[in-house]
Amino acid sequence: MGSDPTFRQAISLAKKATRTQSPIMICGATGTGKELIAQSIHNASIRRDKAFIAINCAAVPKDLMEGLLFGTQKGAFTGAVDRPGFFEQADEGTLFLDELNSLDISLQSKLLRVLQDRKIRRVGGDVEQEVDARIITAMNMMPSEALQSGIIRSDLFYRLNVVTIVMPSLQERKSDIPELANHFIQHFNNLFGMDVKGISDPAMQKMMQNHWSGNIRELEHAIESAFNMMDGGQDLIQEYHLPAYVFQTKKEEISLASPADFSQEIDLPKMLEELERDAIMTMLDKCQGNVSKTAEALGLRRQALQYKLDKYNIQRVFIQKNKVEPSSDYI
Repeated sequence: MGSDPTFRQAISLAKKATRTQSPIMICGATGTGKELIAQSIHNASIRRDKAFIAINCAAVPKDLMEGLLFGTQKGAFTGAVDRPGFFEQADEGTLFLDELNSLDISLQSKLLRVLQDRKIRRVGGDVEQEVDARIITAMNMMPSEALQSGIIRSDLFYRLNVVTIVMPSLQERKSDIPELANHFIQHFNNLFGMDVKGISDPAMQKMMQNHWSGNIRELEHAIESAFNMMDGGQDLIQEYHLPAYVFQTKKEEISLASPADFSQEIDLPKMLEELERDAIMTMLDKCQGNVSKTAEALGLRRQALQYKLDKYNIQRVFIQKNKVEPSSDYI
């Protein structure tokens, strides 16, 4: 869902691809919805009644990947049994290879052979059998980068890259954030039995300013986190319900991720303490001095946060700044 032009263009191309059997390559950062697009293409194609088999190439050790893809023959190695591989399981259906750029180079050559001959041979077997699986692949990097770095064989790439769909990052389609956020609110209302109406304007402003390096998946988790922070009877997501990383700007992310940019020696322990203190102070303000909510938002136990409050003398600073009286749960 969304109305951003780059996103609508990707959806339009995906719909066109459902009419043919050509290989498809989906490119985009992690969390942009590549597998969802692949499954949607399958569900709208003539193969919809057959299997959709998905495998993450980065999640399987290379020693096991060959057997998973092509199957195994009993006696091929110790403990081997007759087991069909993903190509056989996806016969007449769709095989989705996610994070193709993580697939071992030696396996890429065998995959190319299968694509050309449409035949597979199980590991340890001596009989070839035909398979008819539509191949959809995905990479979390752009094709040009994968080719230049030698991660992907060029002959395999051109075989798979018949149709290319590029999924934009959430940073590139920020206008869709309100619609996506409302969708996830309805989803978690149904899941948790709650009745959250929406997001306050200040909270939405923070969400629009966030970089969302984890894309739509990160947005979904942020909404789920906010649901867990809300008290009974609250029906609007406020700033202090959002997780701490939503308040981190892109500039802060870059400065923390690039320590090599410092031109002189630094006291790392002292810097980390200052960052920790600032983060606690910021979230304490967002939670209006509520220690329990601050601890939950920071992913800490209440006792651990209380220790840090004492360590950095934050209680005294907060009381003087906000002119409040200390209590059991509110500073």
